[in-house]
Amino acid sequence: MCEPKVVNDAPAARLTLRLYTVEDGLGNFISNPDPNQVISVGWLARIDATAKDEEDKETNGLGEIEFFFDDPSLVKIAGGNGPQQRRLKVLKPGRLNIWSELDGVRSNTLTLHFVP
Repeated sequence: MCEPKVVNDAPAARLTLRLYTVEDGLGNFISNPDPNQVISVGWLARIDATAKDEEDKETNGLGEIEFFFDDPSLVKIAGGNGPQQRRLKVLKPGRLNIWSELDGVRSNTLTLHFVP
């Protein structure tokens, strides 16, 4: 079941970044995984940024969501499902801090831990 398409284009007042799914590369998915659990090298992590307007309604915002990684060598962007998501392939062990920005609003920082 797909979520309804967001049609609100009001400026973002809040931006929340979360770990949406983890995939083991063999077709097995973990939906809404605990971001404190480790993710293995070779697996895929899908992150999702959700913007809300001043009335706390989901919005596309005015600009494009940008994603930032404190150590981009740990992952390779392997697509995503729309501009609010990035699918990340884990390349090597380490700790990765991720945040996003939209309309001058910065999200929370999501920290993911990768193991061999």
